Amino acid sequence: MMLENVQSPLVEPVTESDLLMMLRATLDPEIEIVEQRQLTGGLFNTSYYLATRHPDHAIILRIAPAASKHNTLFDYEKTMMAAEPAIYDLMRGVGIPVPDVLAIDTAQRVIPRHYILLDYLKTTPMNDPAVPE
Repeated sequence: MMLENVQSPLVEPVTESDLLMMLRATLDPEIEIVEQRQLTGGLFNTSYYLATRHPDHAIILRIAPAASKHNTLFDYEKTMMAAEPAIYDLMRGVGIPVPDVLAIDTAQRVIPRHYILLDYLKTTPMNDPAVPE
């Protein structure tokens, strides 16, 4: 089953079996998905909220655009995900709350796209109408 595309033309959903394959290859071979939903609001990455069992965890999975979409990106945009762990470390060092990086695959070992798995932090996006001016 293909999950619904709810974003920009750069966003490209993956199958449910791909989601499970990424989790099992990078986190735990026994992991199970108990909840999944594609997130909105991104321009480049396809993002999912995943709740898992074995272990119990809430995860954000962000998947970079497919190589077929790379001709629409600037060179630095093609490698931005690889820099995220270092950026999060810098931000954490000055007291900014950021998620822990659980795993990152920029070598495309599991699927032919870069992806990053992050601990879920319950937050409100700054462009959400609930955030006061």
